[in-house]
Amino acid sequence: MEMKRTPFYRRPGKAGKFSGLRERVIWMIQTRGRPVTGSEIAEKFGVTLVEFNRVANGITKGEGRIAQLIASETWLNEDGICDRTFDLITRPKVITPQGKNAPVH
Repeated sequence: MEMKRTPFYRRPGKAGKFSGLRERVIWMIQTRGRPVTGSEIAEKFGVTLVEFNRVANGITKGEGRIAQLIASETWLNEDGICDRTFDLITRPKVITPQGKNAPVH
């Protein structure tokens, strides 16, 4: 019996409250089976929506080796803060870690 391989999410490199942000957003979208809002992501990270919005543009930039994310148009929530939804454009790929810490086969 062959086991299905899941996409490899890199371990966070830089320590901080937003380390591994892109990978965790991809994981949230996959587990919920729908796009997620900035409010949901901010709640998961334990930060305010304003704090999350400062780093939000970074997760949609670049091609992304695992998967590509897209953000919707922004809207104002009931508190008057900009929010948006994030969704996957591409399906997550399985990436095997390479380098000095990679397992030897």
